[in-house]
Amino acid sequence: MHRAHSVDLTQGILWKQMLRFAIPLLLSNLFQLFYNTADAVIVGNAIGTSALAAVGAGGQLVSVVVGFSVGFSTGASVVVARYFGARNPEKIGKTVHTAFVMGFLGSLALTMLCEILVPPVLRLIHTPEGVFGEAVLYLRLYFLGLVPLLLYNIGAGILRGVGDSFRPLLFLVATCAANVGLDLLFVVVFRWGVAGAALATVLAQAVACLLVIYTLICSRESYRLEGKKLGIDRQILKEIVSIGVPTGLQSVVAGLSRIVIQSRVNLFGELAMAGTVAYTRVDSFQALPIDAMCMTTTTLISQNLGAQDEQRARKGIRFGLWFCAVFALVSGGAIFAFAPQILRMFTADAGAIAYGVRMASVMATFYMLCALSSGMSAVIRGTGDARNPMLISMMNLCVFRIIWCSLILFVWSDILAVYISYPISWGLDLFCLVLYYKKRCPLGKTKRV
Repeated sequence: MHRAHSVDLTQGILWKQMLRFAIPLLLSNLFQLFYNTADAVIVGNAIGTSALAAVGAGGQLVSVVVGFSVGFSTGASVVVARYFGARNPEKIGKTVHTAFVMGFLGSLALTMLCEILVPPVLRLIHTPEGVFGEAVLYLRLYFLGLVPLLLYNIGAGILRGVGDSFRPLLFLVATCAANVGLDLLFVVVFRWGVAGAALATVLAQAVACLLVIYTLICSRESYRLEGKKLGIDRQILKEIVSIGVPTGLQSVVAGLSRIVIQSRVNLFGELAMAGTVAYTRVDSFQALPIDAMCMTTTTLISQNLGAQDEQRARKGIRFGLWFCAVFALVSGGAIFAFAPQILRMFTADAGAIAYGVRMASVMATFYMLCALSSGMSAVIRGTGDARNPMLISMMNLCVFRIIWCSLILFVWSDILAVYISYPISWGLDLFCLVLYYKKRCPLGKTKRV
């Protein structure tokens, strides 16, 4: 198999191989988030707080949809990684073509569903009338780009499954540059407002999609994409769906809970909305290295289980979890200390910044719980079990948060009561995931992590 862009996680010095794989992933995630954040930065500074609130009003809904697409692509990535470790090029080829057909059909259905649900969902989360119209416009335009978004994520997931995290990074560098340039053109020069920001993101997503498809078509390896081979292999589809759908639903569950929290934040007005949106962007950047290591750990476990090397898989688990914990402590401390200065990048409004600082005081302190919770989900998912982490997270990150946020404001009418639902749910999720890993996961039963 081709090695020029790949990191074989079944061989070599483990921590070095993991970092070689994770660093391009981190940079890829950084550029992907940056081109999304560019909308908020440019809109907030070029148009104003109301426009920033309009973009942020649907931010959690966007996160739900994007999270599902990334989660579904994880199914293809894990299956490809398993067959890569087992050195089975025929199965890799079938996985590639099955994933692209399902991704295309699924993204069309998702686009139609999202276009219909935008207004009622915004009403449901109590979006203020002053920003409702612009929020609807932004989201409906944004969701027109779901087909290229999902196909890009599937293609990038396939490349990661064979150990190539470098070329997706190059694609996102080009995509980020395109998005920022188009944002400036459409928002600052043409004065198209939030519509211009949404269109810029859609066109940038199309660039990423074309680049990854072109790469797969031109490849001479087992993961080459060929039109005549497009079709659905039922067994492969079952494997992809068994991992991809629960992983996607896990992201949806977490996103839905954030929508519920956002609906409660919206009750405190536009300044609370803008401040929360600004801090959420900061929080997203902080999570990037942890997300990269979680994806690396999942891929390493999948490749090594395919190669029947459980001992190396366990070593990878230990390194991945230690990395997540240490980084969360360091980054959380930095954000806690410099929250006001960081938030000024997104808004100059002192009232909005004050809300963001309050959110930082709660969340940054407990980032390690979130990091280890994400890490344990990645570990279990790497073994091919995505359903149970999804169910555990559904209870802790969705059901608990919904109940908490529905009841707490009756006895504690402060926005801090809403923010605190995050660390409590992280702790519950981590406890349940560790317990499940120790009792039910084969790797956990055999040897302690």
